[in-house]
Amino acid sequence: MKRKNNYARKSRQLNYSVKQLKDIISTAPSKIQKQVEPLVKRIKTLVDELRPVMAFYRLKRLVLPVASFIGISFGSPLNAQNFDAPITNPFGLVPTGYIVAPTFADLDSDGDLDLLVGEYFYDSTINENIGNLKYYENTGTSTNPIFANPVDIPFGLTTTRILAFPAFVDIDNDGDMDLFVGEFSDDEVTSTSTGDLQYFENTGTPTNPAFAAPQENPFGFVPAESWVAPTFADLDNDGDMDLIAGEYYYNDAIQEAVGNIKYFENVGTAESPAFASVQINPFDLTPSSYWSFPTLADLDDDGDLDLLVGEYFYDQITEEEIGNLQYYENTGTATNPTFASPQQNPFGLVAVNYYALPTFADLDGDGDPDLLVGEYEGAFKYFENISPVGTSEAISSMELDIRPNPVQDILNIQSDIEIDRIELFDTMGRLINTYNGTITQINCSQLNKGMYLLKVIDLEGKYKTKRLLKE
Repeated sequence: MKRKNNYARKSRQLNYSVKQLKDIISTAPSKIQKQVEPLVKRIKTLVDELRPVMAFYRLKRLVLPVASFIGISFGSPLNAQNFDAPITNPFGLVPTGYIVAPTFADLDSDGDLDLLVGEYFYDSTINENIGNLKYYENTGTSTNPIFANPVDIPFGLTTTRILAFPAFVDIDNDGDMDLFVGEFSDDEVTSTSTGDLQYFENTGTPTNPAFAAPQENPFGFVPAESWVAPTFADLDNDGDMDLIAGEYYYNDAIQEAVGNIKYFENVGTAESPAFASVQINPFDLTPSSYWSFPTLADLDDDGDLDLLVGEYFYDQITEEEIGNLQYYENTGTATNPTFASPQQNPFGLVAVNYYALPTFADLDGDGDPDLLVGEYEGAFKYFENISPVGTSEAISSMELDIRPNPVQDILNIQSDIEIDRIELFDTMGRLINTYNGTITQINCSQLNKGMYLLKVIDLEGKYKTKRLLKE
């Protein structure tokens, strides 16, 4: 009983210390230098002492408000990835449409993730199928999201043809989120169909988005077969965003429909994108069944992006139509991806109803990617990432100096060990930017005022962190 009471006391101490640190970060950044270091040391000590005796989800909940800030990660190796049983329509979400494609971004810069959903919708007023867009504002927090009732076609957006598969990306590197929407276009005159990409540039601000009229198939994009489901990531680690798109394709040779993955490398720059000619199923990828809906995340915590593809699959044995989730582990590197053969519904994931349209986001603020999947009949399935608590720290021995700190414009970086890359996080644990190569200066003039975490990684993959105050 005495030991149990001792750990109960330590749990209360940890909770109090986390609240102290959270208050300093959010309300009194000027006190950082004097008060943060002792609190960080105390929290890490308490976490180490409580880990063997406290359920991981309880410890996770206690620490998650400051986890990324103090360098504690809840990520884990591949064999420890685990997603909880799915919850239908969580966080106040309202089912809508027929086929729903979710994507996340902090559209109002309030520190939590908002949700935009593309849907296949029949508009009885015009007697047509359209690709509608619904906006769910997060009125909760970064750790406890609550989504307001959906708003149709917000921020000056317009509907698309028949289907809408949205993806956010800051494609012009101006600090706000732009929007791409994949659609399906059926030409009754020529009896042909194409998958076009509509680009809505954000001409507003990070706090007040406003989207310009759409541009069709910009930056050298070539229409896909039937429809296109886009997602963006820096797959070759060159500092700009590449395009990965799923499609529906009917293969005449085998007389079957397959879900190809198309890759458009960004051969332009972060500010002026230009997409190269399409590569179909590159990096040793194999197509999925019928339809493919790709999304990317580092699921094995090895520094490169893995691929999860939702699909539509007809099981001829059970005569069921199901939405499987195919996982392609990146067995290459962050600059040269190679994907292994797919694993179906791994990590405790299960198939959903009819179609699976997945997207990753850290919805509970604990530092690992959770999964929201849109499915048929407008429902959402939420798979919380419940990987065990652990620290993935591999501390570098580098002598690291950053100055000035606080910084207004240029931050100078000195290290006695060669730097491979630098990652910049905000206090919510969101990756703001990645700087590759031997970096000696970072321009911080465009950063919002507040606290950041600078993670400096050496050539061995070990890292050291520094807290940075932007004035």
